[in-house]
Amino acid sequence: MPLSGGKDSSESTPLPRRAGQRVTYGAVPALQVEPPSTRGSGSVTPPVSWHVLKWVYMLVPLATLVFFAGLVALVTWGCRDERKAGQTYPHPFYWKAFSIGVFASITVQALRVPTFVATSSLRISPTAAVILSTIISTALNEALRLLSVPLTTPSPTSGFHSSFWLGLGWGTAETVWGIVQGYEQLALYEDVLGDAAPQECGACAWDAEDADETYDEFPDSPVGEEEVLLEEEELERRVEVLENMRARRGKLPLGREADSRTRGRHGRALPCKLSVSSLANPSSSRSRFTSSGASTRSSSTSASH
Repeated sequence: MPLSGGKDSSESTPLPRRAGQRVTYGAVPALQVEPPSTRGSGSVTPPVSWHVLKWVYMLVPLATLVFFAGLVALVTWGCRDERKAGQTYPHPFYWKAFSIGVFASITVQALRVPTFVATSSLRISPTAAVILSTIISTALNEALRLLSVPLTTPSPTSGFHSSFWLGLGWGTAETVWGIVQGYEQLALYEDVLGDAAPQECGACAWDAEDADETYDEFPDSPVGEEEVLLEEEELERRVEVLENMRARRGKLPLGREADSRTRGRHGRALPCKLSVSSLANPSSSRSRFTSSGASTRSSSTSASH
C-alpha cells in the first residue's frame, strides 16, 4: 500500500492472501499454514501406516531366503552337465565351512564400532578419523577372510565345495545384520506414522476451495476471523492517517507550518506565538516569552490591588 500523497487510500486494495494462509498484525504473531504438498495431478500423497510399511519391508528377508535356498539347491544337486561329467549328487551340506564363515563375518561386524571409536579419540580431524577407520576395518575384513580359509577342512568332494559353503556363511551373516539394521531404522518412524490407515488418492483431491474451507479454521488459535478483519481495518486506518499528515505537510507553507506548531492540541493559540524569525533565533524568542510573562504578572498584580 503506497504512502505517497498522490493516491487516495480508498483506492488501495487489501493485501492478497493465498489459500490456507492467515496473517495477523500487531502483537499477534503471523500464522501461516501451507497446504499439503501436491505433485503432478494435484492429489495429496496418501499417508502410509507404520504396520503397512513394516509388512512391505518383510519382502526383503523373504526374497533373501528364496535366494539363499536357490544357492543351496544349486550346490547340492547341481546341473545335468555336471552329472554327465561324473559328479555324484547330491553333495552333502558342509556345516563346518558354513559355520566358520558365519562367525568370521560376525567378528568383523563386531570390530567396526570399536575401531571407529578408537580412531575418533585420536587428535586428528574428523575426516581423517573416518578415513583411518575405514582403512583399518577393510584390512581386518580381508585378513579374517583369508585366515578363515585354512581353518576349513577340505571337502571330500572338491575344494570349490568347501570354499562355496565358507562364502555362503559369510554372506548370510552380513545379510542378516543388514536386515536387522533396516528394521532398527524403520522403528524410528513408528511414532511419526502411527496406525493411520492409508487414504485413497481420489478422496484426497486438493483444490483452492477445499484449502479455504479446511485451513481457515484454527481450533487451537485464539485469533478469530473477526479479530483479523478488525486488525486489518485498523492498519488501513493508520496508513490513511499517515497519508493525510504527509499531504498536509507537503501543502502548507513554511510560515503557516511553523505557526501550526505553536498551537495546542485542540487548536487554541499558545500564549507565545513563534514566527519564522524566532525559530531562527531561539534566544530572542526566549527573551520575548520572559518579557510577556513578566508583563502578565504585573498586570494581574495591579488588578488585584
